[in-house]
Order: sequence, then C-alpha cells, then structure tokens
Amino acid sequence: MMRDRRHKVNFISPPTDVDSYGAPTGSWTAFASNIWASISPILGNEYMAAQAVQSDVKVKIECDWFSGVLDTMRITHGTDTYQILDAININNYNRDLLCYCKKVAQ
Repeated sequence: MMRDRRHKVNFISPPTDVDSYGAPTGSWTAFASNIWASISPILGNEYMAAQAVQSDVKVKIECDWFSGVLDTMRITHGTDTYQILDAININNYNRDLLCYCKKVAQ
C-alpha cells in the first residue's frame, strides 16, 4: 500500500437535477474536501490487470477510507479532474480507499 499521501483532493458528486428531457442540469457538488491522497500512474503488470477491468484506467488515487464514495463521482486535484471508474475498500478493512480513475478533458 502506498502511503505517500501528499496531495489534497476533493471528491465531488454529479448533478442531481434534470431538465424536462431527463438530461442532468446543475453543477457538481462537494462530497468530501481536502482529503490527503496519493496519485500515481498505473504501470507495468498493474496496468495490464487494471485494463482487464476497465480499458480507460490511467491513474490510481489512494486515501484513507470513508463511506459513501460511488463510481459516479469524480475527484479533483488542482486543475485536474478524474472520473472514478472503480472505488475499492481494500480488503474491506475500512482503512484504505483505492480509486482507479481516468482524467476528464476540461
């Protein structure tokens, strides 16, 4: 487990309002702010294993576990925004949260 958690990230939830056509309206809202996390690219064998699950996985973001994180959320770090592809409570110990993500175009 990587413990170099030197980046502050924010977890944001998608808009919940919809227009008359059912399309989402509104903006993303804060879910959890200023969470210390590690952000690292996925390399080598780990990249191949992650691609077996999701072909767009590019980075992994690890932080202390907290409840309520969903795959529909995003993570922001500075000007970068990442879509969560998979959020994992490692070993179900409620200690570490691992999110496989891809960067979202601005």
